[in-house]
Amino acid sequence: MRNKWVFKIKQHADGIIDRYKARLVAKGFDQVDGLDFIETFSPVIKPVTILLALALSVHYNWSIIQLDISNAFFHRYLEEEIYMEQPQGLEDSHLPDHVCLMHKSIYGLKTWFLRLSQALLELGFTALTVDTSLFTYHHNNVCVFVLIYVDAIIVTSNAVTTIDSLISNLGSKFAIKDLESLSYFLGIHVTKIENDLYLHQGKYVVDLLRRMKMTGAKPAPTPCITGAKLSKFSGDPLSDPTEYRSMVEALQYLTLTRPNISYNGNFSIVLQIFISLLLKGC
Repeated sequence: MRNKWVFKIKQHADGIIDRYKARLVAKGFDQVDGLDFIETFSPVIKPVTILLALALSVHYNWSIIQLDISNAFFHRYLEEEIYMEQPQGLEDSHLPDHVCLMHKSIYGLKTWFLRLSQALLELGFTALTVDTSLFTYHHNNVCVFVLIYVDAIIVTSNAVTTIDSLISNLGSKFAIKDLESLSYFLGIHVTKIENDLYLHQGKYVVDLLRRMKMTGAKPAPTPCITGAKLSKFSGDPLSDPTEYRSMVEALQYLTLTRPNISYNGNFSIVLQIFISLLLKGC
């Protein structure tokens, strides 16, 4: 199995640098479908589930807490025998052809979710069939929702004492950082004003424009262009589709708080504008 170093600057919601992170990430290996690798994705909470859970929390005035688990992937021992090439910069000069036998998981391997879900099931939680990253707990009049996106967790409940008990139980098994009330989650700003909860992705949009070199682009009240006709036969193929695919993924995530661009026509127009400006060097 190959690997690579990933360096990232973690920022707070206001853009202030929190810390610098370096991760050794597994790049995968040559699996044979149906023989040595069946899963095609790692379970993460669906955006629609996040919106639904937050809507219910606001409606019933439940407490919403955000948790983060430090070095989440290292909490899981591997059940399979996996070998990995030596990390770049840490190669053994005397044994350059040797590989590493892994004892614990690293980023990129789909094992952490199993460890966390097992811990929640032992505490009496149930995973929903329609979204296996949503765990619920019901006992008497107490109701708890746990939403999992890799190592970022949202907990909402009608009983604050139950949340405290859950944090205590999980803290005995994992290194948990209690981030208190939900304020910034997966690039989404969360602001509570009286009984309402406001979501926006302002920082995400600014970072996206900066990444696409479009910080100088002029805003428009609507992305639609009158009479525009799109066709897969028009235009020239991109020499490298990587940037286009990254753009599509980023815009899809933006529809979480901007559903107005999720319609086929609007979404296509937005992509067309992005590509045209990129080609012009804007």
